[in-house]
Amino acid sequence: MTYKAPTAQIDFILTHVVPFADLARTDRFAEATAETATAILSEAGKLAQNVLAPLNRGSDQTPARLENGVCCDPRPALPTGSGRLRRGAGSACRPIRNTAAWACRRP
Repeated sequence: MTYKAPTAQIDFILTHVVPFADLARTDRFAEATAETATAILSEAGKLAQNVLAPLNRGSDQTPARLENGVCCDPRPALPTGSGRLRRGAGSACRPIRNTAAWACRRP
């Protein structure tokens, strides 16, 4: 499945939900035009589709899971820039630090 950034929906929100015209009349956002916002949104969408989405593909195919109350990454460890494997190499479950338990799928 290919990710498509929801730029049309965000543009709709900026145009019809958020008072964008009112913001553009303030001193802080005086240079913000609808065309500028659309151009920035378009480029952000390209970044999300072409750079960020491919980075998430591995996690989408093999999501983290919750094992014994620990959020684990089942994928094999990746080499670091030095050629050594990251910590946890070879284990079936590498703990993911600073991750909320709700972010993991239950086995």
